[in-house]
Amino acid sequence: MTQIHNSIMEIIKTASSQEVRLIKQDVEDGTLRRVIAERLAELELPQRVCPICNTPLDDNAPYVLFFGTTIRKKARFDAKDCLLYFLEDVEEKKKVEEKKIEDKKKEATVQEKE
Repeated sequence: MTQIHNSIMEIIKTASSQEVRLIKQDVEDGTLRRVIAERLAELELPQRVCPICNTPLDDNAPYVLFFGTTIRKKARFDAKDCLLYFLEDVEEKKKVEEKKIEDKKKEATVQEKE
């Protein structure tokens, strides 16, 4: 179970009798279902502008990139140059991080020798 799921269960377990009855009523009359559906809809709103040049995008953005390993992300671009700029920027940030890691390893090795 996820942490948020455990938190919801803990809230219900520690709630007063009146609070549990109100939660039950929200479940039975569909209020809770509606609130959850509205929040999911908010979270799934499509990206409306290009992240590089801020050009408004419609539903048929010509360039779409899916990325991420554990958390899947989606980015849409209005033109090829914006997509390429984004990829180059990601690659540059990756090189900077790799350099930092390499520098830390070198520093640790020097300190061990001293």
